[in-house]
Amino acid sequence: MVRIPILLALALIASLGSCIACARDEAPGDAAHTTPAPTETAPPPTADPTTASGATACPAYAETAVRAGTVAHRKIDEASGLVASRRNPGVLWVHNDSGDWPRLYAMTTAGAHLGVYTLEGAEAVDWEDLALGPGPDDGVDYLFVGDVGDNKRARASVTLYRVPEPAVDPSAGDAGTVALTGVEALEVRYADGAHDCETLMVDPRTRDLWLLAKEFSGVSGLYRY
Repeated sequence: MVRIPILLALALIASLGSCIACARDEAPGDAAHTTPAPTETAPPPTADPTTASGATACPAYAETAVRAGTVAHRKIDEASGLVASRRNPGVLWVHNDSGDWPRLYAMTTAGAHLGVYTLEGAEAVDWEDLALGPGPDDGVDYLFVGDVGDNKRARASVTLYRVPEPAVDPSAGDAGTVALTGVEALEVRYADGAHDCETLMVDPRTRDLWLLAKEFSGVSGLYRY
């Protein structure tokens, strides 16, 4: 794992307001190794909209919220990861935060329940985020589950679970409980020690996995695996 500097796009994480460090895992399970890197300073952000008095204002959004639906399944009580399916139009995948089993819930974009999908061989220490993207087989969408939560920053490594996205028919209703096989566990060790992470992303072109650490210092690390 080699640590390199990176500047995040302001539209992605404007709230960080500082330079972002990133690190790369060369292979699953490799011993962590850090190489010093020069510090870079992010360019100043684009000016925010201002009020009539000239004071800085938050970006404007529609005044009236639109209710897309209501989550129907009572077991989804602390939704943490959410991703829209590409293979199954109109289907959303979601999972709970820590305290649930290693399972995903499928639902329609209106919140109707479509089934519970358990990941065989997986554990759920502290699942935080979910992503969808390419994997080892071309033309196949994979679900990536980030068991990456570490509030005490005490885990020697964290795990990303990868499994081909199953077919789901949103018009068929509740499929019950379905076991997902072929689940792969990717072990991740940070180059600079343990971090609490709550964001997982997949680059659709390079297939890199990105983990964004949650820090209270004002400077967070973005790590590439």
